[in-house]
Amino acid sequence: LFPIIVNRIPLAGRVLSLTWTGVDLFFVLSGFLIGGILLRNVDADNFFRVFYARRMLRILPLYFITLLFFFLLVFNREMNVEYLFLVQNFVWAAHNIYGPNDLAPTWSLAVEEQFYLILPLLIVVGRPARLPGICIALIACAPLFRVVCVLAGYRHAAYLLLPGRMDALFFGVLLAWAHNSGYAQRAAVIARWAIVPLGCACAVLAMLYFSPLDPIMQIGGYTMISAFYVCVLALVSVTDGGGQWYWRPFAWAAAAFSWLRSAN
Repeated sequence: LFPIIVNRIPLAGRVLSLTWTGVDLFFVLSGFLIGGILLRNVDADNFFRVFYARRMLRILPLYFITLLFFFLLVFNREMNVEYLFLVQNFVWAAHNIYGPNDLAPTWSLAVEEQFYLILPLLIVVGRPARLPGICIALIACAPLFRVVCVLAGYRHAAYLLLPGRMDALFFGVLLAWAHNSGYAQRAAVIARWAIVPLGCACAVLAMLYFSPLDPIMQIGGYTMISAFYVCVLALVSVTDGGGQWYWRPFAWAAAAFSWLRSAN
């Protein structure tokens, strides 16, 4: 169905192809959820041990079962060592490829696990009071890293590596800090003013440069899309929209986020 729509209705095809931005939403949500967990437990004596134990038990068993299924039953060959250490995104970026079709989505999991390695250290070493400045600096560095990758001809590196996607992750962490510090309502006010112009800008950019590997999209588009998603998250996490019908799906999403935070 998708190829038929793309071929017969190009504009509709472009809109449907924008589903790739879901990974940016995933990163924003991850930064928000994991950042919130770490900030609430930063003074615990077993801070690192509990965090890494819970992350490993939640992710690695299913991940390794998936790898065994593909390498033993589908590919019928030995497992590549980069998958075991979750550094496949570095290997693919070095070869300027997206990765094999069956396991290509695991690049986002690799980015996620690499993010887990640095965020607890940033929070402990920098302390929560300094976290906003750290987040803003890293968000600003992400487009610069992507510019270097694009100019060097490594567009896949801009898409696959943590330094190129840390703007989305640290937007989420910044919002988590706002919630933990009692600034959630203030963040929602900022988001309310920013969400419409950001949404319009993202829509125009996405329609003109709808490929995730387009240089214009890579340099500034990822950051704009992530900023839009964090604005949506900021609003739905503090309000039900005054009961307006068009806010109900967002209110339901907010309830889901609250459940995820308590579950983690």
